[in-house]
Amino acid sequence: MLKKVLTVKNIGRFRDYSATGNTELMRLTLVLADNGRGKTTTGDILRSLRSADPAPILGRTTLGATGKPEVSLRFETENIGFTGGAWSKPYPNLCIYDTVFIHENVFAGDCVDHTHKKNLYSVIVGEEGVKLARVVEDFDRKIKDANRDVGDRKSEVERQVPDGVALKTFLALPKNESVEARIGEKEKELSATQNAGQIKAKPVLKSISLPTLPDTFLGVMAKTLEDVTRDVEITVRKHLAEHTNGARESWVGEGMTLIKDGTCPFCQQRLQGSEVIEAYSSFFGKTYGQLKQEIEQQNALVESTFSRRNLLELQKAISANNELISFWREFATLVEPVISFEADVEEPFTKLHAAAEGVGKRKKAAPLETLERDAEFVAGQAAYAAAQVTLSRYNEMVAVVNNLINAKKAATAAADPTKVKSDLVSLKAAMKRHEAGVDSKCVAYQAALLAKDQLEEKKAAAKVALDTHSEKVFDKYQKEINVLLKKFGAGFKLSDAKRSYVGGTPSSTYQIVINGHCVDLGDDSTPASKPSFRNTLSSGDKNTLALAFFLAQIEHDPRRADKIVIFDDPFTSQDRYRRTCTQQLITRLAGIVKQVIVLSHDAAFLKLVWDNAGIVPVKVLQIVRADGDSVTINECDIEAESKAVYLRNYEKMLIFSREGKGDLGDVVKCIRPFLEGWFRLRYPGNFSETEWLGDFIGKIRGADTTSSLHAAKGMLEELSAVNDYSKKYHHEQTPGSITEPLNDTELATFVNRTLALVGN
Repeated sequence: MLKKVLTVKNIGRFRDYSATGNTELMRLTLVLADNGRGKTTTGDILRSLRSADPAPILGRTTLGATGKPEVSLRFETENIGFTGGAWSKPYPNLCIYDTVFIHENVFAGDCVDHTHKKNLYSVIVGEEGVKLARVVEDFDRKIKDANRDVGDRKSEVERQVPDGVALKTFLALPKNESVEARIGEKEKELSATQNAGQIKAKPVLKSISLPTLPDTFLGVMAKTLEDVTRDVEITVRKHLAEHTNGARESWVGEGMTLIKDGTCPFCQQRLQGSEVIEAYSSFFGKTYGQLKQEIEQQNALVESTFSRRNLLELQKAISANNELISFWREFATLVEPVISFEADVEEPFTKLHAAAEGVGKRKKAAPLETLERDAEFVAGQAAYAAAQVTLSRYNEMVAVVNNLINAKKAATAAADPTKVKSDLVSLKAAMKRHEAGVDSKCVAYQAALLAKDQLEEKKAAAKVALDTHSEKVFDKYQKEINVLLKKFGAGFKLSDAKRSYVGGTPSSTYQIVINGHCVDLGDDSTPASKPSFRNTLSSGDKNTLALAFFLAQIEHDPRRADKIVIFDDPFTSQDRYRRTCTQQLITRLAGIVKQVIVLSHDAAFLKLVWDNAGIVPVKVLQIVRADGDSVTINECDIEAESKAVYLRNYEKMLIFSREGKGDLGDVVKCIRPFLEGWFRLRYPGNFSETEWLGDFIGKIRGADTTSSLHAAKGMLEELSAVNDYSKKYHHEQTPGSITEPLNDTELATFVNRTLALVGN
């Protein structure tokens, strides 16, 4: 229990307070304080103490103070202090009902938003529920962090995923050791489908063959004449050897064709009877001419077979095949036939041609000689035979390639380019997926996903435990709230109170039942044309609901006997007929909790609580002005203070007007409540307890001739002037309040004008 406020320094109006006199608090402590005297500051000090959060105190540091905020409070067994910006320890068993509780947990302005629903949830489920909810919230925070981690790692992976491939598919792609080779094949297949027209029209390769030496060539080269006698041959050869300088048979044979009229073309001698001429005639006769003709034919045939034209045709054929191979290798994997024109064709071709040509020339020069193959010819034949073997192998490969080409032609004609392209994308994605840097990113992303899933499973289990607790508590809580609302005489009740996970964390929601109709809470975006919390409850009803929530929280707290409960103006903004109910609930609460502290500016209400305290020890204190604008805490005579506020304000102004006596700050604060009380008495039923002097002026200004307020229109100008002056000093949060010094002459003028307004 809080026994005494020992010191409060440099916090709000408490510039340098130290306890004096009998200011010890009791189980039920009532504190009277006008607005602007420090009730809200006291609430903030205790709120700061509850969690040891220095912010509420630091935010209330007295403006212009040179010292640091200090607080010292005496409890039953120890003192707890605030110095150096920190509390010596927290005191969590504090429950505070004030505008902060209302605005944080029930509503702000006219609306209930998600923050209110979330905070009220904690109020309803109590400490056990809050612990369970914190577990859920902790998992929720971890999941949010995990989601950020998943998002970051997902982005890293997505940057690696090829266009057209789903992330899930990309992650699941298996490793394939032969993927590069398959990509190459698929790229060729795709190229083929995209060039189907060309492929269809493109020819296959051609076989290459070497021309062959005429079969009759060697036979003619070895041929001689059987009808020429051996003696004739000896004679001819001897004559040529003895009488010519190496003349060949062909020279003589040709010369024999030039003889005319039997006369020697050289010496003009008659040749008839010449033994040599007869031998020549026999040797170079008709058969000899035929042999020479055959030799000429064979030589011509060799030249035709091994012509430059034929060699160029072979070169063109090989070049054409090479060009086709260059084309087809783009669309198919080929075992390419290889041959060198120069080494494998031209060289053996030329070699055999030269050897055959040499043999032919020698035979032509000595037609009757039997010419056998010389070394050059043998070498030429061997090279040519080797070339033919090479070409045979080449042609075998050409046949294999042509089979592949024909298969590719058929496959291309039947292929679906879209399917081939899709397969290629998948293969490239598979290769990309298992690159070292990419694979590590994928593994990290999958691990992050798994961690998030595990957190979500744990959160789901925690939610089950919380939901089980919430279902029990919400039903009891709703019943308790409705009992309290009935005691307050409220024309509404709650329905369908339950927990919600909208927004990810536990929150509460409920409906208001008015005249049997359920009304949703709505929010600040709910249109004015739709019934909601904002437009179906009066200001007094909303504050009554907030007080009911607070009281129900205390009622259902299993540790309520250890709690100190603080009320800051619990009756403010409620309808007057709820005064007694509020007092009864507070005095009842004083009997079941450790301590109740009620701060109020309404002396009559505190007197009502004091009168009905029963056997509970009660103490009444008062926060009043001390030196300057500072305040202090004194004992309070509630009997005297509860005298009619209207009359007390009147007496203070009258004494100040007549005698110039009284505290200027107290006097200026009497003007507005005095006028409000006078108008309520003079025009009963026109002004509610929640309306103030500014509201009164607005109603008078808008009154028509049928309204009783119409008679007060003549006072508007003067009433507005007094209102404009007095409002500067009525609330400490009003801009310009207190900081604008009071002038006694000016104050006396407006006090006299106020008294004149009411006919004094």
